[in-house]
Amino acid sequence: MFMLNLSHLGSTTDSTAAERYQQLQPSQVADGSTWFNNPPGRHLSYTREPPKSIFHDATARLPPAVSEAAVQQTWNDQYIKRLESARRIRDNPRQTVVLVDTHTQRSLGNSKPDMIGYLPQAPQQVFNIYLIGENKPRRGSNEGTFTNQEKGQLVGYLKKLLSMLPHRPFAIGFLTDGVLIQFFKLHAGTNTIPMKLIETPTTTLDGKLFF
Repeated sequence: MFMLNLSHLGSTTDSTAAERYQQLQPSQVADGSTWFNNPPGRHLSYTREPPKSIFHDATARLPPAVSEAAVQQTWNDQYIKRLESARRIRDNPRQTVVLVDTHTQRSLGNSKPDMIGYLPQAPQQVFNIYLIGENKPRRGSNEGTFTNQEKGQLVGYLKKLLSMLPHRPFAIGFLTDGVLIQFFKLHAGTNTIPMKLIETPTTTLDGKLFF
C-alpha cells in the first residue's frame, strides 16, 4: 500500500482546456526523443509500508488466556491463508510445508490433529506428512511454556506417524497458542536404541519458521 500526493498536478476542475494548459506554465526542450529511453521511476512522494510478518498481529488478536477455540479459528481464518498466499507469491525454495487445517477430519489414521504440514506439490496423504501441529489455549501473561500433558498429546501423534511409516527415521511436530510456538522432533527407535525426543525452546511465532 502506498500514498501518492497529486496536488502538484493542479485542479481537475479548470474552466477551460486552455486554462488548464496555461496554469502549468510549460517550458520547452529542443528534443524529447530521449524521454522514451528512460521509463518513469517512482515519484518522490511514493512511500511503502514496511513488510509485515505473517504473525504481526498475533498478540492483538490473541490476548492472554483466550480459549483454544479462538486460537484454532485464528489459524484457520488468518495464519494458514497468509502462509499459503506468501508461499504462492514468493515462490521461495525454502518453503517446504503446505499447512492444512485438519482438526475436523481423520488425517492420521483415526486421529484428528489440529494441523498437518504436507510436502508441497504432493498428495495430502500420510506418506507426505512433513509435520504435525496442535493448537492450545493462549498462555497467561506470566506463562511461557506448554504443559507436559500438552506435549504428551503431540508426542502421541508423532509416535503414531512413525508406527504407520516404519521406514521413517523421525517425525516433527509443534505446539502453538497463536503467539508462542515450540517444535519437537521424535527419532524412531530400533531393537537396541530407544526413541529419542528433542525439543526447541518456546519462542514467538515468526514467518521464517515456515519459509
